[in-house]
Amino acid sequence: RSKEVLKSIGSVSLTAPVELNYQELRTLGCRDMELTVYGHQTLMVSAQCIKRTLEGCTKRPEMLQQLIFTELSMKQETELLKH
Repeated sequence: RSKEVLKSIGSVSLTAPVELNYQELRTLGCRDMELTVYGHQTLMVSAQCIKRTLEGCTKRPEMLQQLIFTELSMKQETELLKH
């Protein structure tokens, strides 16, 4: 139903939610929608400084995305080595 509402108010294109599985996508009928199949995805947008909240402010401009990616990669490598 929301597809029809969005199109009726002028949406030119719609993107299928990435959380849906194959059966849910079939039910939705996403043939006329964009579908994200690969790539980076924004996980969270915050008005506050997340680094300051988690670790404390360094008063330096940094790329939090790179810090998080590096930290996650290290955790994944550690988990893989355990198995």
